[in-house]
Amino acid sequence: MSTIPNDFINFLVPVIQEFDGTVEQVRHRQLALGNCLTAINEELATLYKQCPGDREIEEYIKRIHALRQRMIEASIHVKIIEDRIGKMEQSIAKTRT
Repeated sequence: MSTIPNDFINFLVPVIQEFDGTVEQVRHRQLALGNCLTAINEELATLYKQCPGDREIEEYIKRIHALRQRMIEASIHVKIIEDRIGKMEQSIAKTRT
């Protein structure tokens, strides 16, 4: 028998589902942003080939690289949250059986 009150579980399940939906939205937006950054980076690379040594283009390439690194870090955080949500869902499922 679970020591977690049913009222709390009934409250927690929709909250977890909402977080799960939000995480999915974040993933979708990250994918769109990643595609956009890739396209921008490809354009900058083409420009840089035409104007090698252009410092302004180099700066933008560095900025895009930094944004991609931040996206990677954000993806890791989203994965951690997904794992935690999964563990909470498993715990709740165990308490209901």
